Amino acid sequence: MAKIQEQVQGLGGAVLVVSFAPERQLTAFLREMPQPFAVVSDPDRHAYRAFGLETATLLGFFRPGVAWRFMKLICRGWLPKLPPEKTDVLQLGGDFVLDREGRIVYAHASQDAADRPSGEELLAAMRRAATREP
Repeated sequence: MAKIQEQVQGLGGAVLVVSFAPERQLTAFLREMPQPFAVVSDPDRHAYRAFGLETATLLGFFRPGVAWRFMKLICRGWLPKLPPEKTDVLQLGGDFVLDREGRIVYAHASQDAADRPSGEELLAAMRRAATREP
């Protein structure tokens, strides 16, 4: 998302990342890895449930596509770390675009840890939302 942040703003949009990490863990992460957009904590996962986001199965977490994505990240210099205690590594995320009226105009609920839409796909959804009549 950081790569397309300027384009998002140019469309009059904003990025909001919702994490289920407790506020203390999230604050420590953001100190180490600042983000160019708003990040909020939802440790009780109210937003995750509201958007219908599920958890992966353990088998799904180790699918070849997921392993391949992590291998590519490792080759680019990213080193995996053990997750903080009591972190649910099986919780899946999602990407949503809402229009000016707060209606969901694009929804992508991840099917596994590597399943994310491209920045171009998200920008296209934002362009459509920006041109919708209220």
